[in-house]
Amino acid sequence: MSTAMPKRLTTAQIVFLVVAAAAPLVAMAGTVPLSIGVGNGVGVPGTYLLATITLLLFSVGYAAMARIVTRGGGFYTYVAEGLGRPAAGAGAAFALVAYNALVAALAGGLGYFITVGVGAPGPWWIYSLIGILIMTTLGARSIDLSAKVLTVLILAEIAVLSVFNISVLISMGWDAFTWSSFTPAEVFSGAPGVAFMFAFG
Repeated sequence: MSTAMPKRLTTAQIVFLVVAAAAPLVAMAGTVPLSIGVGNGVGVPGTYLLATITLLLFSVGYAAMARIVTRGGGFYTYVAEGLGRPAAGAGAAFALVAYNALVAALAGGLGYFITVGVGAPGPWWIYSLIGILIMTTLGARSIDLSAKVLTVLILAEIAVLSVFNISVLISMGWDAFTWSSFTPAEVFSGAPGVAFMFAFG
């Protein structure tokens, strides 16, 4: 008796899943304006640069541990190896709460942007529920279906961001860039903690 093999992801699909998790369009349309508005304003690019350097340093240690810690368990296992099981348990509980809060925030944000940004009729929560229903349906199906849908959506996101960037460069030229964004006076002005929160997120 033969059984159907489970669907497997290709390397390209895994890449698109990871990029989708970073949500480039959500970041540029949602978190970057918030970072500028209630964070450190012009210093936001410098904040992202510092976050990038920090995460690159983290990745060095993560890659080194990945060669040693080969059993499953994700970050729980890594934290347990480095700081002990109590810290790993606390980290796991924090991650669980944070990821669930993120899902709720994204669902609410979806409804908000559709009603306020696009101007769709009706209450925001209807669109949030529709988004949750679509997510649940895709999650219940084979993972390669989600990867295919995300591939199309990510390519569309990249296209939208590319058109926006090109239009800014056409209208402003090199004046769109300013080195003051990377000066400590700007990076640590205003409320840099808000900007760093979004940059690391």
